[in-house]
Amino acid sequence: MLKKLYYVGLAALLASGPGERAIAAEFDPETQLDGRASVDVSASVPENERLRLLKTPDIDFGRVTFHDELVADLLFEASVSNAFEILNITGSGAGFHVNQKYSHFTASLENGSAPYVLPVRAIELSVTGGPTTMINATNSIAYGLLNPGQPEPEYGPIEARVLTGLPDANGFLTSGTLRAEMIIDGKRLGEIVPEEEYEATITTTIVSGL
Repeated sequence: MLKKLYYVGLAALLASGPGERAIAAEFDPETQLDGRASVDVSASVPENERLRLLKTPDIDFGRVTFHDELVADLLFEASVSNAFEILNITGSGAGFHVNQKYSHFTASLENGSAPYVLPVRAIELSVTGGPTTMINATNSIAYGLLNPGQPEPEYGPIEARVLTGLPDANGFLTSGTLRAEMIIDGKRLGEIVPEEEYEATITTTIVSGL
């Protein structure tokens, strides 16, 4: 029987005015995006739960500055300050998975109109290092192509497997380092609205069983 525990965090992107550096030297900086993600594992679980996600990484996507006339994808590479922490005392040898899913990045408007949606094309997650009892993700898709429709393909949230705990992954476990890359569609940079903060929800789950 599969069992899921959910933890929800928040990610934010800020689109603002003139910046300090450009993505290419030949362009003067005009627009910048700041990316931040903070995941607070504060949801309580019953004391008798034997499989727990104790902590998830805090993420900072840093800053990218670009020229409005530059038609190229923007890449955010997250710096991660900590790791996933897991407690598995089930004793069942069933193993587990840790998954993450990012919602759309949106900016809410006070007038009640439809929110702006940041033109994210992909979010990829990888983990390096950690114990041999866990399998790390490599370029696992947490946001990507949902429908290749024409003329506008649809991109959105995809549940990404970040870690797999093998049957002998027991006790207190600390993962390796999480690396997150987010790609903004260069053909849709005109959809980015400066001076608005874009936020997304990150849902992290731990699932018992392989």
